[in-house]
Amino acid sequence: MWSSQLFASLLVLSNVFLHCCGLTDVTETVFPNHLNHGTIAAVGDFNSDKQTDLFVLTNQGRHLDILLMKDKHPQYFEKDRRLQLDMNETMTGVVPGDYDGDSQMDILVTTMPSNTMATKVHIFWGRTKSIGASVTLPVSFTDEPLVMDSNGNMIPDIFGETVEGHRVFCEILDRNQGNVSCQPLDGRNDTLFLPLRRPHSNAFLDLVGTNRFPDLLLTTRNESSSTFSFEVWENQNGVFTWDGQHLYPPPGVTIAHIGQSAFADIDGNGKQDHLLPICETADCHQSSVYAYLDNQWSLVLKSAAWDDVTWGFVPPTVGHLPITLRMGDHNLDGYPDALAVIQVRTDKGPERRAALLINSPCVEAGSCTPGGRTFTVQPITGVPNVTVATFFDLFEKGVLDIVLMSDQGQGKDFQLHALENSFSEDVCFLKIMVLSGLCFSDCKSGKPYGVNQPGPLVWYKTTGSDGTTQTSSAAQLSQTAHLALQLPYTVFGLGRTPNFVDELWVEIPAPPGKEPRVRRWTSIIPNSQLIIIPQPMDQPDQWLNKLLVTPGQQALLTAGALLGTCMFIAGIVGGLHWKERRHDQKERRQEAHHFHFEAL
Repeated sequence: MWSSQLFASLLVLSNVFLHCCGLTDVTETVFPNHLNHGTIAAVGDFNSDKQTDLFVLTNQGRHLDILLMKDKHPQYFEKDRRLQLDMNETMTGVVPGDYDGDSQMDILVTTMPSNTMATKVHIFWGRTKSIGASVTLPVSFTDEPLVMDSNGNMIPDIFGETVEGHRVFCEILDRNQGNVSCQPLDGRNDTLFLPLRRPHSNAFLDLVGTNRFPDLLLTTRNESSSTFSFEVWENQNGVFTWDGQHLYPPPGVTIAHIGQSAFADIDGNGKQDHLLPICETADCHQSSVYAYLDNQWSLVLKSAAWDDVTWGFVPPTVGHLPITLRMGDHNLDGYPDALAVIQVRTDKGPERRAALLINSPCVEAGSCTPGGRTFTVQPITGVPNVTVATFFDLFEKGVLDIVLMSDQGQGKDFQLHALENSFSEDVCFLKIMVLSGLCFSDCKSGKPYGVNQPGPLVWYKTTGSDGTTQTSSAAQLSQTAHLALQLPYTVFGLGRTPNFVDELWVEIPAPPGKEPRVRRWTSIIPNSQLIIIPQPMDQPDQWLNKLLVTPGQQALLTAGALLGTCMFIAGIVGGLHWKERRHDQKERRQEAHHFHFEAL
């Protein structure tokens, strides 16, 4: 009896949540010809056509396909036989980027040979329309590396912990010779540092927020005491410096499983906040999300029951993937939401489903965070056995849609599902992509677009519809390991405000000894897609801003009303003109008749 009531309640809640989320299944449109199988390992514009492509692993990680987004209507993915890669070892990760500075997207692939815990790194050189030769790094890592720009030259570097226990940055010096240089993170004996946690959630972004340089956050684990901690290496004028102080998870909280750190400006103050999902029990029936706000951990979400329906995160021992929050402003209200995979208890046992964690204002003053925000859970129904959920702008319209991966059984590839965000309210957005700018007028491919660039921070300030100041910030590609699936662009929701964006700031990494590289633009049109080309890097006032405007529903209705008004006025003017002409013709006939009469 209890199980049937539970299942019925779950169905009712599912219908409510599906209605509220405004999602439409467009899998057959987006993935035609049975392309909806595999693991999406990364996203990026491989062929520089301003369309975001997918890097998909199949055959249990032995085969890689690049699915190109076709610029048609409606848009869809297509397989290109020239963009395939096979390896004898299992590919565990893919990180697209420009690793040699030619502004053509290359492909970093991590592999894990059998019977070993070491991770190898291979870089395949991109040719825009094909995949070229490769180079293998001379060091092996304990885990998937973090791709970042450590020296501010806008060419991605590879950071990780070697199997010998050293923390190093590796960069490609000469692709033709295969020369690779690896330098330690710190001049001290780095073997005294705690080992990095596996799986790690290291990040490269401006966390301190005082000097406009991207910092480095490392996730560590003390094996002897089984404790977790974080190291924040502050970027001081291009040099990473650690004060020796560890940041520990929320005190007094039992942690059975710790998830991947996520970063977003959840309270709209312009600073990046650190989010940490955890399970307090081994089965994750008690799950929570904490945010590091005002130098303290605050609870922003705790698993609860809806009409006796309970939920929790999926234990890593069950899902074989770390607990991950993927951030994005789904409803474009100006506050970033999150996507997660949860398990709900039904009469058939636990079921894994995707869920939107909607960023909402606090309703209970006693449980409110310093930022005044919390998260509410809205499950996404219709797709069972979900393993991965991520945001993606499927139709390049500035709205974050959702792509899910579902488990089809042992030995089979994941099945892909595309859900279009059909959010009906007419809200505005701002979509921004920061490129490397290493080539603009002299690119080999003739196209300066593409190339995923880690490290930039963008933030804006505007006036909301209620007259208050509205601001938010976002870091571009701050994490790259363990299916981080971060997008190479940022989508800011502006809410229902037609006002111009007052200020837009873009910050990129700078080398040691250089001034911060920051540019400010003013009066940005809402519903715009901006492509920032930061060249010359040390002269921000000369950076280029390519602006593409996408009209919203209000703009279209206004244009339609204006056109209708003009047509109505034109009709009146035409009618009056026609009436005047008839009157003139009548007068001329009368005058002619009068003239002939006088003549007679």
